[in-house]
Amino acid sequence: MRRDFPWRVVCRFVLMLPVFGLAVVLCSPLFTSAKWVGHADLRVRFAVVDAATGEPIPGAKVHIQAERGGLCAECAAREFTLTSDNDGHAEELCTSCLSFGSRSLFENTWFIHLPWWRFHVTAEGYEPMAAANFNQPEYMQLAERGYPTAHLTVPVRLRAVGE
Repeated sequence: MRRDFPWRVVCRFVLMLPVFGLAVVLCSPLFTSAKWVGHADLRVRFAVVDAATGEPIPGAKVHIQAERGGLCAECAAREFTLTSDNDGHAEELCTSCLSFGSRSLFENTWFIHLPWWRFHVTAEGYEPMAAANFNQPEYMQLAERGYPTAHLTVPVRLRAVGE
């Protein structure tokens, strides 16, 4: 016994192809990811507090040695000092730091390159902080998005002399 070719199945398949094609076209933006590269200003804030009490330390000196190079607009080697205010904050704005990320329905990433700074903090009546570099992962993870300026708050805890 000979069976006829199943034309009914073929016709259904041919009719469903445009439906599947349209579904793929409409759903494809859900699965694409846009990668981007740009620049952003970065406000670096040092928050200097007493290690024992958590109280801010006004007048603390943040000594910064900026190395030559980096991925921000200010890339010359220089040394400068910031002084903390009554809230224990000392700030500096770094302009046009390289940033990049990706964005899609399922991901939204962001990263900003930090300035090439080596810094240490001193305050009268307190032990000086050991020198540190911004190239440590702990500082990279502290950077936060912001528009038009990203923020990096560096916590600094100083111990009083004799503690």
